[in-house]
Amino acid sequence: MHLHTNGLPHRRILISCLISILYLSFSTTLAARGITIGAGHSIDLGAGVVSLGCGDLVNDGQLFLGSAVISDVRHLVNGGVIEAQSGELSLTGDWTDNGTFNAGTSLVGMTDGCGTAASTVNGSNTFFDWSATTSAGKQLNFTSGATQNVLNALVFNGSPGGLLAIRSTVADDPGFLELAAGGSQSIDYVDVRDNHAPEPGQFMAPGFPEDYNSVDSGGNFRWFGSNRLTITVYKDFNDGNPAEIVAHKECNTGLPLNVSAGVREGNPITFITNNIDSGATDCTVTETVPAGYSVAYATEAGGETNPDGCVYEDIEQGAELECFITNSVEPAAVTVRKLWFDEHPEFMNPLIAEAEYQCFGEGQVDPASPEGLNLLFFSGSDSSDSFFVIPHWNGQTTCTVSEVTVPLDVESDDSDCEDIPVLLGHTPPQGPGEADCTITNTRFYEGIPTLNSHGLILLALLMLGIGFIGLRRLA
Repeated sequence: MHLHTNGLPHRRILISCLISILYLSFSTTLAARGITIGAGHSIDLGAGVVSLGCGDLVNDGQLFLGSAVISDVRHLVNGGVIEAQSGELSLTGDWTDNGTFNAGTSLVGMTDGCGTAASTVNGSNTFFDWSATTSAGKQLNFTSGATQNVLNALVFNGSPGGLLAIRSTVADDPGFLELAAGGSQSIDYVDVRDNHAPEPGQFMAPGFPEDYNSVDSGGNFRWFGSNRLTITVYKDFNDGNPAEIVAHKECNTGLPLNVSAGVREGNPITFITNNIDSGATDCTVTETVPAGYSVAYATEAGGETNPDGCVYEDIEQGAELECFITNSVEPAAVTVRKLWFDEHPEFMNPLIAEAEYQCFGEGQVDPASPEGLNLLFFSGSDSSDSFFVIPHWNGQTTCTVSEVTVPLDVESDDSDCEDIPVLLGHTPPQGPGEADCTITNTRFYEGIPTLNSHGLILLALLMLGIGFIGLRRLA
């Protein structure tokens, strides 16, 4: 160890590896109960082993650790320069650096002893290797709002009988811990509250707290869990359709941002997104809606539905979310046209006609259809009416429409209304005069009500000769 003073001759003092008592009558004082280095003075510990016997290390000058080991320090207060080099410094109390601490490749350790049950790291600091360990239980306080940077290795270890409690100096106002991406971490038996591990530093203790024999007491960021989220998607068709639909997940942060996958009823899928920005990630899950179905989304089983998707906002790290997608069959409209033929439409009064419909297969008539005996009503020479069907996913739903009673003076000429296929997503004809099927009729006329005088004379002669004449218009 080398002792240097300003204005005094240099003196080399050889000290054994374990210092018991040493008193020097200079402004720089070393003692078994502590070391105080005055302003303008320096100590170079070389490769020594120094125990301060629970004394304080106070430096207002320069301290060169070399490869030395300093142990049993109670509190460290630095107002000067500490060149830590490759040394080790172990303390049981508080760390206060108001000067310059050049970490080098050194180790700073905080341990039990000296009657201190807590250690506070004041201000922001940078360590190369930093450890805090306890077997009896200890509290390690971070200054709220300040950042502790660790360049290489971090060790926070408690014990089964005494957790290492990591706290902020102000409740609900976190301290910050930033472990370099290439560093290592050893976390075991800790109780963490109000501590944030911001990027680009490492995520601390990824996994469940119990994986580390630890406790997550809240207020933490990027501690435990992981900086990923999962969204499990469940599919339900109200008609039991086994078809696969395509679900889509979109997020504003994380990897991947967007992804799609097929999902079937009874076979949920899980979207995994890594590297999310915890507390600032928003995601939405939707589907490509299958033809013939409506869709409803819910973020919990039996929860409130949203037609726009499963929407999640401000997602926290490690979130395990769920999305429930339900598809319901949309009723399909079947349109029937009733068409009358007449060469003399000026003779025709508005005509009333009825038709009855029946459906077959596993589909069913929509219960919301107009009440009645499955009847359609037509009025006029060219009119339409519709009914609604809930088709089945197997595609085997058919319907047939038949006229109810055809009057004696009406001829049923044509109908293509048998076995009409009704499929999911069936779209009724949109244009005027268009229909899924058409029923065509022709009407007979008994006499012509408008004849001139010559026609009346001719009609009278004919009736005298041959009786009643039925005039019929052919379509």
